[in-house]
Amino acid sequence: MPAKKAAADKKAEAKKATKKAEAKAAAAKEEPAPAPAAEKRKAEEPTEEVAAAEPAKKEAKVDTPEEKEVDAPKDTRKKLGEEVVFKTEDTTLNVIPLLNGKVLASLTDGGLQYLIAGAKANVGVKAGRYMFEVKIMETIQIHEQGGYKSPAAKPVVRVGFSTESSSLLLGDGEEQVFFDADGGFTAGKKRILQGRRFLRDQTVAVVLNLDPKSENKNTISMFVDGVRACQPQALPESLEGKTLFPHVGFRNVKVQTNFGPTPTKELPFACRMVSDISAADAEKSKKPDSKGSYEVVLPIAYPDEGTFEWLDKFLAEHPQYVELSDRKFLQWASASGLIRGKGHGKGHSNDKPDFAFGVSGIDDFTYRKVLNSVVGLMPRNYVVMEVKSNLIEDDRKEILKRFSDPCFKKVAKVVMGQPPAAWIEAQHEKMLKDKQAKATGLWKAKKMEKERKRELKLAQKKAEAEKKKKIEEFERKKKEALERKKAAEESKKKAEEKKEGEEKKEGEEEKKEEEEKKEEEKKEEEKKEEEATPMEVEEEEEPDEPEPVAELTEEEKKAWFAPRILPDLTPRDFGKSFTKFSLPSEAEGFSKVDFEWAKKGAAEKYLKEKVLEKKKTSRVDDIRPSEWFQETSTAFTKQFAAWQAKQVAWKNSEAGKKAAAAKKDEDAEEPDIEGVEDVNDVNGEPLFKDFALEDWALTVLRYEFYLLQAAFKKDVDDEERPGIQEEHFLFYYNRYFKEPLNLREYGVETLDALVKLVDDTAYVTPDRVLESQIGAEMETFNIFVKLTEEARRHRLLRLELGDESAKLSVTATTQLSGKTNHKKGGGKTSSEKGSWSSAGKGKKGGSPQAPPAGKGLVPTISASASSSPSQSGSPAVVGPPSHVGKSGGKDGKGKDKGSWSYGYSYAGPSTVGGAAAAAAAAAERQHAAMAPIGSGGPIGGGGGSGGGGSGGYSSSKASGKGGSSSYSYGKSPAAGKGKPGYASKGSSPYAAPAPAYASKGKGKAPAGRHVPPPRR
Repeated sequence: MPAKKAAADKKAEAKKATKKAEAKAAAAKEEPAPAPAAEKRKAEEPTEEVAAAEPAKKEAKVDTPEEKEVDAPKDTRKKLGEEVVFKTEDTTLNVIPLLNGKVLASLTDGGLQYLIAGAKANVGVKAGRYMFEVKIMETIQIHEQGGYKSPAAKPVVRVGFSTESSSLLLGDGEEQVFFDADGGFTAGKKRILQGRRFLRDQTVAVVLNLDPKSENKNTISMFVDGVRACQPQALPESLEGKTLFPHVGFRNVKVQTNFGPTPTKELPFACRMVSDISAADAEKSKKPDSKGSYEVVLPIAYPDEGTFEWLDKFLAEHPQYVELSDRKFLQWASASGLIRGKGHGKGHSNDKPDFAFGVSGIDDFTYRKVLNSVVGLMPRNYVVMEVKSNLIEDDRKEILKRFSDPCFKKVAKVVMGQPPAAWIEAQHEKMLKDKQAKATGLWKAKKMEKERKRELKLAQKKAEAEKKKKIEEFERKKKEALERKKAAEESKKKAEEKKEGEEKKEGEEEKKEEEEKKEEEKKEEEKKEEEATPMEVEEEEEPDEPEPVAELTEEEKKAWFAPRILPDLTPRDFGKSFTKFSLPSEAEGFSKVDFEWAKKGAAEKYLKEKVLEKKKTSRVDDIRPSEWFQETSTAFTKQFAAWQAKQVAWKNSEAGKKAAAAKKDEDAEEPDIEGVEDVNDVNGEPLFKDFALEDWALTVLRYEFYLLQAAFKKDVDDEERPGIQEEHFLFYYNRYFKEPLNLREYGVETLDALVKLVDDTAYVTPDRVLESQIGAEMETFNIFVKLTEEARRHRLLRLELGDESAKLSVTATTQLSGKTNHKKGGGKTSSEKGSWSSAGKGKKGGSPQAPPAGKGLVPTISASASSSPSQSGSPAVVGPPSHVGKSGGKDGKGKDKGSWSYGYSYAGPSTVGGAAAAAAAAAERQHAAMAPIGSGGPIGGGGGSGGGGSGGYSSSKASGKGGSSSYSYGKSPAAGKGKPGYASKGSSPYAAPAPAYASKGKGKAPAGRHVPPPRR
């Protein structure tokens, strides 16, 4: 029954209270159940057990302190006479005041729902006892959209007091005391559980007692619905004697505030409210009254030169201003409990920090749009700190548009040039402090390491001593055991000898004396050994070094600004924007422009010099190759193809062979290079006839150095940029030629060494700027051949004189840089699909053999190319043949002729029958070891190369119907290893790195197969 259950519960409480109650409760169980009427009366009236427990309950209440607060006496002093409110400038940016500030709400869009709002009253308490009330009117539920994983934005309510200079966010300062809705009390950032929770529709009163006559002086208390929720909490010593202002913090709730004069819920004692404060006990906010006029300040400072340091100093001197910056928002989010992820801090700056909170609306910067839309609607004094945007005219105009209301006065503060002496002194103090901290840290670490080594050494010595002691003890016991054994044996022997007769008694006594003498000598020796044992001498420890005293170097003393760990702008942002930097003017919409450091003329000069200096060292990240570069590159590609084809044709011609033979017999006089007008025809022969692989490679390198320098100056179109900085050369090379430059392919490790190879074309200035020795405009590209030939002759002369340093170690191919499409077969252009042509049935090649006499293997220069005029690429070239194997077949006239298989490398813009192909084909027809080349040869439709491809072939049945052909791609002209059924079998010393492909004996091979370009 319910009455009986209630009685049992009360009996349990009485049982815990006293032993007497337990005994009586046990006795009551034995009594019969009462009548229904009596049972009802028993449920309504206290039971005997409860009555017995009453003394114990009264004893428990004795520990609860009695209310020491008394009714406030009548105060006849003069009232303050000013309304206590939350002014707009005393609230955070997300606070929305309603009903003249009596109700406070917050923004809940664009990530602001995760930020705590704060509001501080305009009147503070410096004496007496006063209270104010807060009630939660509504709790706002936040639902994250878009599936974005974010931390919970739980409702928060904090009520307390703080100093005027403390942060607007309760919990973000040392000079704050407050209670929270979760039952916690925080003082000086230290939180403890003290009090009780409070919920929606409950009235919370906070009482601040600064009355020196009260027993609860310098305390703060909380009451919920008029009932004390905790005992008075002492104020931190740092807050004693200071004026404290009512302060509220909240998130995702609407709160109602009441400063009086009448409380919503009466307390156990009469207490005056803040709005009823006497003038002697109050202090107004020291922030100047704006009187309806506000300022928007834009600091204009060069990056990393006192930007945020000046701002911090300005805000400390002008606390009525509110900072608008990503730095401030980051601090706000962190103070609201958001935690940044592990990936933050990479590639960010002071101006635009990386948040990485994992919160939509904040990480994607939606909050900026929300705040920018409301700041102009909530008049207050602002400082807009955007380092980059404040330096760019167009960005400044966009910022000023947010503050179109006439109440805003726009002011630019130019912080540029040489700072005042006090500023420089403060910066030097900071530098010295940081340097001292670093030196002290290293000194302490060194000292700790020394102590650690000393303790380790002592431990090792102690361990060695223990070990030695144990060994000595073991040896001693062992020795004693041997002596006892020996003594026992001797005693036994003596007993036996005693039985033999008394005649030996005298001898035994002598022997005993002798043994005693030996024992004494033994003891003497042990004593001497102990005395002779050297005592361990404690090594003298080196005295500890005194703590170092840091000093600034002469160079540091000349600096105006302390170095930064994090830059104001990222290198990319700095490089893309610094050319737009300018100083503000009133024409942009500013009411006035103040020059804080240098005057206007000096500041303009300073900025111009800084921009010019930056231009000399910065990288142009957004540069793109112009049309002029593309056209020039295409023209050189064609010219280079013609040069290489000319060299091949010359070497394979009768005149070229005779000239080569004549040169071996006697030294022929070299033509004068300066007088050469046509490098293709110097007394009937090309100037580049003797070029080897390294010469062609250096010709291309000279061209690339020239073209890169000329194109850069044209594309940048800025006379203040002298040229390409050495440190950025590889970046620009990659940007223009679409591939990295491998220095090791030229046998060097540094750019200086590479430039030295072509110092007749380029050089590095003392300012580390790469300059060209060739004019930007030229009618022909002959200069590159001339310079290469002159360098080649000079190199050979040095080698003849024994200068081994003249040797080159060039492994680079003459592949011109650029994007190319590589396709095979059919003579098609790169934009079309090529196909394999049919070929006659050839015989299987024999095993590798030596080449015919006089037909040595010559390395071939292969190249990639583009068949499209709009792409830069390399020229067509057919290299000299290399030996693969021997195969049988018939020539074009039907005559049997065993022929050697040769591989050829061919690349270029190809429509079949082009000039380069025709020249190469004509040259090959004169080769003694080759059968005539028909339409199925390496240049014709069957073995021809597609756009940019590289073709090789084996001549086994070069007839008009088409011979078997192979296809290879790589630096070497050889076809590589053949396969059964292919035209040739065997391998060449110059085998290509990629496998060769050949048309099979019958039918057609697959069409449109792609061969990737080789990498450097």
